Amino acid sequence: MAAHTYWRLYIGAMQNVYAQIGTVSFLNAAQVNQSIGGVATASSEYSSSWEAGNAFDGSPATEWASSGHAASEWIAYQHPSPVDIVFVGVNVSASYPVSGLALQYSDDGVSWSAASPLYLLAGQPALTSGSYTVLGWSASRRPLVVVDGRIKELPEGDTLPPQAPAAHTHPATSITNTPAGGIAATNVQAAINELDSEKANAASVREKLTAARTYYVRTDGSDSNSGLTNTSGGAFLTIQKAVDVCAALDLGIYDATIMVGVGTWTAPVTLKTLVGAGKVVIRGVNADMTSTVISTTSANCFDGVFVGHYRLQYMTLGTSGSGDCVQPSSAGAVVSWIDTKFSACDGSHVVAFGGAYAYAAGSYTIAGGAYAHITAYDCSHARIVGGAVTLTGTPAFSAAFAGASRDASLVIVGVTFSGSATGKRYSATMNGSILTTSGETFLPGDAAGIKADGGQYA
Repeated sequence: MAAHTYWRLYIGAMQNVYAQIGTVSFLNAAQVNQSIGGVATASSEYSSSWEAGNAFDGSPATEWASSGHAASEWIAYQHPSPVDIVFVGVNVSASYPVSGLALQYSDDGVSWSAASPLYLLAGQPALTSGSYTVLGWSASRRPLVVVDGRIKELPEGDTLPPQAPAAHTHPATSITNTPAGGIAATNVQAAINELDSEKANAASVREKLTAARTYYVRTDGSDSNSGLTNTSGGAFLTIQKAVDVCAALDLGIYDATIMVGVGTWTAPVTLKTLVGAGKVVIRGVNADMTSTVISTTSANCFDGVFVGHYRLQYMTLGTSGSGDCVQPSSAGAVVSWIDTKFSACDGSHVVAFGGAYAYAAGSYTIAGGAYAHITAYDCSHARIVGGAVTLTGTPAFSAAFAGASRDASLVIVGVTFSGSATGKRYSATMNGSILTTSGETFLPGDAAGIKADGGQYA
């Protein structure tokens, strides 16, 4: 297939008043999301809270909704450069089901191709399940031929014989007298679905690292670059693109490093599940804590529901409006930090939810206040063990410097604090526990800590 700049998801029918979709991902042959760094549009939007861009932010919790029950609706994405789309990932609201999904493409956003039906790949959940579903489309399929009694796609480089009939790309004639060892299908569409499943399995084979790898992100880069060289023509434009590329690898035993260039980066980053024993290090390109700044508005700097280990280094983190600097939110999620400066934050500098693990890997600086510096909830665990934590400017913590609640735990031992802060030193509630072994006044703050509802401090 050829690459095109504009791709859109066409919705043929809605079973309720609105079309409502949480996630749309236009995917390449390796099922890597290509819809990053571009512009989202739609046939209609229910309101500014339900805009088209919500479907491309990587979170199913933020959704696009159409303004009404039109004869047809669509949601489109203008990519920064032409891309070749083979699959489409969608998360459709179970309360507002849709059907008749099809794919279209354009080079100018005005003249569109004919709508090509999308098919549910074998093993994928139904669109009505409310889960993320990957779909294939007929235009990405090569002609069907019979090889050794089995229906297969024509191999790349081969051509059909002169007298061969045209291949079917839609449900049609029944297949009868299937040879022994052939596909146990009752019609062409069933055979196509099986082929789609085989294609998806082949396309999902991950590249396995045989050595450590470094990707670069720069303000003058492009997400259509390889990310492998520190130049405007080689580096990525967004940290999110680099994270997505790392998440598509098999790290094996090696680490991948994302070198983030000098500047202030305002887009939130969603951390993704990693494969392999290695970790992903996201660090400033210069070995200091001021050249690379992550500063978000009403959003977390780094968050995600994932499995794997991410390390943050040589950067300043801060938020305004709302949001936490670091927020891992699932069992198996690990985030560590070292040589990092935490500036003013409306949420917590570090907060772990849902069984996640967050820890300081060495010394760092606190230069701004927050709701709390470090907190853990819901069976999560966080640690600051060893190293030095430097507080500058007397940061204020409106809840407490450290907090543990709902069966979560904090361990803060062997660390040297310098500087001062205002606010409660700790808050341990609802069976949360905090261990310092150093007494009630060990943690920064100017007010006594609190214990309630089974909370423990020792």
